[in-house]
Amino acid sequence: MSASGPLLLSKLWQVVGGSERGGIVVRTDKDPSSQAYADRLATGALIEELNLEPDRLCYRLLSGSGPGDGWVARWVQAKELVARPSCLWVVVGGGDRGGILVREGLDIMSIALEERLPMGALVQELEIFANRLHFRRLSGEGPCEGWVSTQLLDGKPLLRRVGRDELPEDAVPRSAGARAGAARNGASLADTPQNSAAVGGRAALGGGGLQGGEKGGAVSSTAPASAPRAAAPDSGGGVAGGGHFAAA
Repeated sequence: MSASGPLLLSKLWQVVGGSERGGIVVRTDKDPSSQAYADRLATGALIEELNLEPDRLCYRLLSGSGPGDGWVARWVQAKELVARPSCLWVVVGGGDRGGILVREGLDIMSIALEERLPMGALVQELEIFANRLHFRRLSGEGPCEGWVSTQLLDGKPLLRRVGRDELPEDAVPRSAGARAGAARNGASLADTPQNSAAVGGRAALGGGGLQGGEKGGAVSSTAPASAPRAAAPDSGGGVAGGGHFAAA
C-alpha cells in the first residue's frame, strides 16, 4: 500500500537513468529552472506517479534513496530516465491458506516467516532461480521481502508475471490526489526534458529473504530530507535496470 491508498500498476515507475551520476536530478517544481535538491533520486528507485506531464513526472518515493517526492525529467537527450518496471508479479495462489509461504532463503528448508504473502499482492522480482523468486513487495500485506515458490509441485501457479503489455503506455487521467500534488508543488510551466523536486513524502520497502512461496526478513528505509541547491542541468547518465530479469 502506498501512503495515499492502493498502489496501481498504472502509477508505478522505476528510475533507469543516472547510474553514472549517482541518480537523477529532482526539483522543487515542474519548472526545469526551479531549485534542485542536493540528493539525487537513485537509479533503481521505485516511485509512485502523482502527476504526469509529457516530459516530466511528479512522484512519491516507494523504495530506494533520494528525496521523498518531487519532479523529475522522464528523459534527457533521448535517454530514458524513468520507465514502467517490467519485472512484476502478482500473487494468484494461497487463497485457502491466507497467502503463500515466504522463506528467508533460496533453500526450501530455510526459515519460514510467520507472515504469508496474500493473494493480490504485487511484488517486484529481484532474482529468480528455477521456480524460486526473490521478491520485494510493492503493494498488499505480508513480508516486505523474501523468497517464494512461483508454483506448486503439480504445476499450479502461485504467482503470475505482469507483462509490460498490461501496463498503460500513455498517461492516465489525473486523480484528485495528483492534481492536489501538482498544485502543492506549484506546477505551471511548459514541459521540457527536466524536472523539479517537490516536498517530502516518504515511503520505504525493505528486507531480505529467499525463495518461492517463502519469505525474507523485512527492512525499511526512509529517504532523508534534502535541502535544495542551486538549479543544475538535469542529467541521466547511463541507463540501468532494477532487479534481475529471468525466465520463470
